[in-house]
Amino acid sequence: MKKSGNDYDGLFDGLNRGKDSFKMTITPEKAAKMLEWNNNNRPMYSATYINYARQMSDNKWRETGIPLIFDPRGLADGQHRLKAIVLSGKTYTFTINVTEDEDIHMYLDNGLRRSGIDSLRQALRNQSLKNRHLSVLKTMLAGRFCGTQNYRSSIELKELFEKYGTSVVFATELLGNKTDLTVLGCFARACLNLPESTILAFAEAWKKGENRPIAIFRNFMSQLTDRRIPTKREIYKRFYFTLRAFMDNSETVENPSYWNDSFVLL
Repeated sequence: MKKSGNDYDGLFDGLNRGKDSFKMTITPEKAAKMLEWNNNNRPMYSATYINYARQMSDNKWRETGIPLIFDPRGLADGQHRLKAIVLSGKTYTFTINVTEDEDIHMYLDNGLRRSGIDSLRQALRNQSLKNRHLSVLKTMLAGRFCGTQNYRSSIELKELFEKYGTSVVFATELLGNKTDLTVLGCFARACLNLPESTILAFAEAWKKGENRPIAIFRNFMSQLTDRRIPTKREIYKRFYFTLRAFMDNSETVENPSYWNDSFVLL
């Protein structure tokens, strides 16, 4: 049974409750007890706390000073972090804010949240990075299955951009900003695996549009009406084999049902 009440039934015993804000080390057991007071919150989103737990398990979570908030009716903010502590088995120290304001939830999350590209620019000290670069990185990471990469945390994206950013920027500049994202993701992978001379020659042929496999592929792209996952997978496959045909100096493009992508991340 979930609980409520201003005294929180000894939840904060042994701590300096003379202040509205204090630090507390939260073990998985303590987090579970705190969640017993989670009786007046928004619904929990499993994708969110599973993502947090994954970051904690990988030691990529850091306490930033954003508090856990309790109001007179119970836990007002922090349920996903607490659930992630329970799932990951990790222990973290958080700031705890206890307020008498029953309407505090109306004022939470009203600020301008940093976007992924905001965090990446700050972390890498590079204000020239664009949302396009981040999108290409995600499609590159997704590979031929084209699954979403939106679960990636800012620290993960920073580390991945440090590893693959050169390829991402190189591919984007070679084929142009207006090129389809799935195409750029596949091409960025190819940039990791193929000789630079091959990559530059293909980019030149891409711009001219005179190569038959490239012309066929572009005609295919011009007829598409959506970018759902199955469509993205078809784009990736066809571009992959268009590039292969170019490398083989062939005018015939393979289009097998089953195939393995040899443009792996290094």
